[in-house]
Amino acid sequence: MMRRLIPSLLSLMLLTGLILLLAGWLEAQPPASVSAQGLEQRNYLPLSLRQPPLPVILEAPTSLTPLLGPCPETFWYVISTDRGSEAYLTLNVNSPNISTNWGEWRPDLPEEGFYRVEAYIPAHPPITWCVSGRVKDADTSDAWYKIYHAGGTTLKNVSQAGLSNQWLDLGIYLFKAGGSGYVTLSDLNSEANYASTISFSAMRFTYQASVSKIILPLVSAPPNESQTYLETQVRNQQAFDSCNPPSIPTMQNWWVNSPYYIYNVYLGGASFAKGCQLPNASWLSLAKQQGWAFIPTWVGPQAPCTSYSARMDGNPAVAYLQGRAEAEMASQAAVTLGLVTSSQGRTVIYYDLEAYGGSSAPLECRQAVSAFINGWVERLRELGHRTGVYGGSCSSNLKELALIPNVPDNIWAAQWYTSQYDPNASVNGLFCIDAPPGGLWVNRQRIRQYAGGHNETWGGKTLNIDSNIADGEVAVPGLTLQAAGAAAQVIFDGPVVQDFAWLSPTQGYLLANGSLLWTEDGGATWQARSADRFSAVFFLDALRGWATAYPGGNGRTWLYATTDGGLSWQTLELNLPSGEWQPLQVAFQDESQGWVVFRSQTSRLFSRGILLRTRDGGLTWETVDLPLGETVTFNTPLSGWQAGGAAGNELYHTVDGGLTWQPVELLAQAASDDVHIQYRAPVFSSPQDGLLAAAVVEPGGGARIEVYATQDGGANWHLQAAIPVAEEIRFEFPLTILPQGGWIMGAGGQVLASPDETLQPTEGLTAMTQLTIGSLPGQITRLAFASSQYGWAITVTGACQGDKLGADFICRQATEFWKTSDGGASWQAVDAPGVE
Repeated sequence: MMRRLIPSLLSLMLLTGLILLLAGWLEAQPPASVSAQGLEQRNYLPLSLRQPPLPVILEAPTSLTPLLGPCPETFWYVISTDRGSEAYLTLNVNSPNISTNWGEWRPDLPEEGFYRVEAYIPAHPPITWCVSGRVKDADTSDAWYKIYHAGGTTLKNVSQAGLSNQWLDLGIYLFKAGGSGYVTLSDLNSEANYASTISFSAMRFTYQASVSKIILPLVSAPPNESQTYLETQVRNQQAFDSCNPPSIPTMQNWWVNSPYYIYNVYLGGASFAKGCQLPNASWLSLAKQQGWAFIPTWVGPQAPCTSYSARMDGNPAVAYLQGRAEAEMASQAAVTLGLVTSSQGRTVIYYDLEAYGGSSAPLECRQAVSAFINGWVERLRELGHRTGVYGGSCSSNLKELALIPNVPDNIWAAQWYTSQYDPNASVNGLFCIDAPPGGLWVNRQRIRQYAGGHNETWGGKTLNIDSNIADGEVAVPGLTLQAAGAAAQVIFDGPVVQDFAWLSPTQGYLLANGSLLWTEDGGATWQARSADRFSAVFFLDALRGWATAYPGGNGRTWLYATTDGGLSWQTLELNLPSGEWQPLQVAFQDESQGWVVFRSQTSRLFSRGILLRTRDGGLTWETVDLPLGETVTFNTPLSGWQAGGAAGNELYHTVDGGLTWQPVELLAQAASDDVHIQYRAPVFSSPQDGLLAAAVVEPGGGARIEVYATQDGGANWHLQAAIPVAEEIRFEFPLTILPQGGWIMGAGGQVLASPDETLQPTEGLTAMTQLTIGSLPGQITRLAFASSQYGWAITVTGACQGDKLGADFICRQATEFWKTSDGGASWQAVDAPGVE
């Protein structure tokens, strides 16, 4: 438990701080104590021991462009304010090409520190505009202020509408002394041209805190929760999260036909992934009515010792105030989204804290993170909300957050051990958090992310998701459903397949539920050949193969190698950077050249990976960072490809064996935010010949799969087919090159084949009916062909029956195996291999 500071101790420490200040020790380190767990306990709050400077008020912009003049020529309309000064109005525009008017407020600040910035919005009657004669009733609801501060530039989109002689809060920022910091506002916004007036009046800079590194303990009273209405529940149910919120029909389908009860909703933040989408209030209202509960999550700046573009300040005093500011923005986003349904309503909000090195991270970095989260939790509680933090079980150093003054109410720990849904998932057994001498956040205060990005099919709809088990607090807006005790029973018919391939028409292997199975008779019988619970496997031929396994409880990771088709295995321990890593892929081009890909355990909005490369058969390994936490395809020892990412819209190429990577924009639509693209990793039949598929979803929901071909190793790609499909197919469309040329693809339950055996370009759309050569029941998830005629397919179906809020709710997921001997025109069901 946290030790309470008694008044005498606080007085003594305040006196100590004053003495240090008088002595000039401005770089003194914060006081620390050591808990029974051997962790430093620190309290972070900047402290000013003298009278703060007076607010700096600029009654009007210090400069206007164009210079003030008659309205018809300059588009400035002058009004008088109740402050005895003038204000200036101009009409909005929504294109930079016609934007002409802007203003700047540049104060002369007396000293460095944190200042609250506020814009004054004066009252005025409806304006008859000087040029058009049109009457404008109100100021804009979308004013774009830019604050240029010591930490960079912040764009603040706020509403001036409805304000009458009031100050509009733009936030708290760090400024240097003097006039280096300033604020600008222009006529540019997102509204229709000339829809409203934009007001330029006074600007106030109010000193809030210094940046002194003297940091003394914080004593604060808990919030008065009797005045709030918590719209939260503790749920012990399964949850999923995705980059983009599924459509409302898909959410309804999954509510009826999946074992999930909770969905993670992202609220925004500086680190929210480009290409992903935020839900709106209408979406949340409809999903809530279906029965869903939510995990509201804010994705703000990350640890200062990471390479993310948005980072916390390295000074704990600054980071603390940043955390408070992020909490205010997250709270406002939650209200706007509809997560609270009354003026007294409050919710729970989690902060996405990505991996930053865990206990091996620099002390200064860990202190800044702790200070930031302390400010985040403190401010959310002041606003009446409950709090949580998402992060790697060890790599985000969650255990140290149990020692800050304002401990998060809940944690959401990422610790993956599978790549599929697990009906027996538990929040227990978390590394670092459940370590001796005792566990942390043990009173139903946990959510666990147990599986990273993978595809799941329920009710005929496939989504790419992370899977979670909750036994902690989630948001239930309005508490419309009391489903805290409901949980689905899940039955699996057939194994969950991770990979399978054919080496010849009779020899092949299958990886399912972590077990490696081998066949010598075309799948009639299968033999187990695993040495561990494998996560990935690859065979160069019928004898030489490699495999990786999920890390054990000690965090050690092994590479397995065989030279007798898996009858026996040799092991080699792989040395990885600190953090939680999931083995994703192992592959070899020959007996010397090979690689292993590991994916960092991150939230759905991040994708990080590392590549271990060997050129001597595994005797030595080189580790390099990857742009994505995805598999790698090498068509030559130097030329390689990665595709996917958080939103699926990233494609990278290397020409130096993975040391450096360059982004590739294959589709012209990639530059449009309205078009959603999901690339699949290229497949090659030779160093020169390859295919790459991408799903393209247009505004309004039209979707197609585009297949590109290369005959020069990827230097040039040409479109070979553009196939209109249902939107949900974009998550699962396996593509394989046939040994004799051409390709076969699964699209939903349809089997498609290339028009011919060449890789020549075509023009225009190709109807699915023109390419369909066969069909299967369910979603085709895997295709593998040993020849142009002989191949296998795997389909998955999932559905549920009963009352989702009752004890009779049962979900069943079936995996079925099929084989063809006529190139996919007809298929015969075969018995699924038995897998424990």
